[in-house]
Amino acid sequence: MEMLDQKIKARLFPDYGPGSPLWTPGHRVEWHELELGPSLRARLRAWNEDALHDTGRDLSDEDIVSEGFELARLLSDELQWTVTYEP
Repeated sequence: MEMLDQKIKARLFPDYGPGSPLWTPGHRVEWHELELGPSLRARLRAWNEDALHDTGRDLSDEDIVSEGFELARLLSDELQWTVTYEP
């Protein structure tokens, strides 16, 4: 019997709280569950903060959206998941 590899599907969106901005169906992914390199982890945290708060970095809404799409791509590659971002 042939087994097909099924990738984890996750959604990316900025959110308040201590958890990461990644969600699988019915579950918020916690930071400790993400096996990410330090630079991608820092970039993801910065994007979440920028999207939710005025961090003084003078980013437009378009910048936030563009970074969201790029992070979804990078996270998909690094985690071997299917990560989508819907602004």
